[in-house]
Amino acid sequence: MPDLPDLAALREKAEAATPGPWKQDLTVGHFLVLAGRETLASARYSRDAVYITAASPDVMLAVLALVATLQTRVESLERALSDLIEAGDDTEFIGVWESGAVDRFVNAMHAAYEIGVTGALSVSPAEKKAP
Repeated sequence: MPDLPDLAALREKAEAATPGPWKQDLTVGHFLVLAGRETLASARYSRDAVYITAASPDVMLAVLALVATLQTRVESLERALSDLIEAGDDTEFIGVWESGAVDRFVNAMHAAYEIGVTGALSVSPAEKKAP
């Protein structure tokens, strides 16, 4: 997995950009990216205009919010799993169970599953077929 870009810098850029939603339109020989009636960019190819439109500030801010949520949930899962691992043998597991570590782990797993169920982490058909 490639390194994540500076998320704070991305947020600043998205917040400073012309608010979305953005749309595209075709003009003589060029595809325009528009915010309302304002032209933001011109692209030679439709695929580039589609990509620019898809990366509008409102979309970027939603993606950044999802990343923050996922980071929080991963940290919660890591803490809960660490508690379970530290339990060691069965006699120590009883203490972990009573401490609530198992409940925290199950709740964190449930929360992570809920993200997938809502489609935010859905797998594309191409990814399902990949070896």
